[in-house]
Amino acid sequence: MTRGLLRSAALAAFMVSASLGASLPGWAAQTLQFSTWQAEEGGFGVFWGEVVAAFEKAHPDIDISVVQIPYSEYVNQMTIRFASGQAPQIIQLPYEFLGVFAAQDWFDALDDKIKGSVVDTNWSSLQSEMNWNGKTVGVLMTSGAVVLFYNEKLLADAGVALPTSYDEYMASLPKLTDRDKGVFGVSAVTAQHPTIAHEFMRTIHWSGQQLIKDGQYNLTDPAVIAAFERYRTTIKASAALGFNSSMSRQAFADGKSAFMIDGPWVYSIIATAPEDVRPHLKIMKPPFPVALGGAAQSLHIAAGLDPETRDAAWSFIEFLTQKEWQERWTVLTTAPTGLNGVLTPELAKEHPQLEVVNAASEGVRPTFPSDTGIRSNLNEFTQILMRSGVRLLSTEDPTADVLAETQAELERTFPLE
Repeated sequence: MTRGLLRSAALAAFMVSASLGASLPGWAAQTLQFSTWQAEEGGFGVFWGEVVAAFEKAHPDIDISVVQIPYSEYVNQMTIRFASGQAPQIIQLPYEFLGVFAAQDWFDALDDKIKGSVVDTNWSSLQSEMNWNGKTVGVLMTSGAVVLFYNEKLLADAGVALPTSYDEYMASLPKLTDRDKGVFGVSAVTAQHPTIAHEFMRTIHWSGQQLIKDGQYNLTDPAVIAAFERYRTTIKASAALGFNSSMSRQAFADGKSAFMIDGPWVYSIIATAPEDVRPHLKIMKPPFPVALGGAAQSLHIAAGLDPETRDAAWSFIEFLTQKEWQERWTVLTTAPTGLNGVLTPELAKEHPQLEVVNAASEGVRPTFPSDTGIRSNLNEFTQILMRSGVRLLSTEDPTADVLAETQAELERTFPLE
């Protein structure tokens, strides 16, 4: 008898709730997938956790399902998901891969949403980089240039001054290395990882050379070969081999390397350093010929969504553009914001590292070529450079041979007009 009454009560409650739901549109929360590689990454992870919780509180009819994919697999996994019709509704993307997705018309044009918004009226000039074939396909989240992290105690112990040029920097690395003590001149990515492609291009830029010269690939130029010979010799002598980006960053935080070149967003790792190491870890603007970086990360909405889902996805991006969250972004990640005017004198005084980050971004230039064919398939382009970089660090193949074969592969895959 009691069980029967309970079943009847439960059924009645269900019918009442169902009828209320039917009469109240939007009573069930809509779920949007948001893809990122940063949900578990230091200050970025803290930011995304905070902003998703705040957004869901302000929009109880929308749930954000965070899809975390490691950076090393991110572009490949996103490509597979889009190609198979399983794309998330909101996508965070490393800027250099914008062309790969935009060329496939996988991103929605957002011009109607952006018009009259703060993105239209008070956003970084680099927002123009979100334009593809006359349409705005994303919102710039952050920009900037790499910075030089250093351990002032390791430099002082070795009697090495802070470098004032790229040549001085490269010459100092072996002097700062003591393998018997497990101390290295530099924390570098030395295993197969996308960062190797960045290192490849940085070596060219900072050595005063060019990947493309007079409309042709230039890797067989004797000056370029000499630059990479110095790079491979120095890194092999001054860095731990087989390190990915996480291992490299951890070694620096542990006080095991004197230098590290990385994005300013890695600054938060200093807070995880041992107490006796932490005060000695600093950042500076690299004293190198050019500042490399530019637009860094962007947010996008998948093409082909129904109007209601598209509006919900835009409401999440729009939420992030508020000054409160733009300021929170730069404080937690040490990365510049899209919104202009966030770094006030008061904020800079409270967080002096942000001044270094902004100074490092002055005159910033893109790391990779702007050729449309390369941008449209940058993933394959970086794979070619990554394989070449790994080969330089893991084999004894002559540098000239490695670069000649790399150039031949680039000419076959990405012929220049």
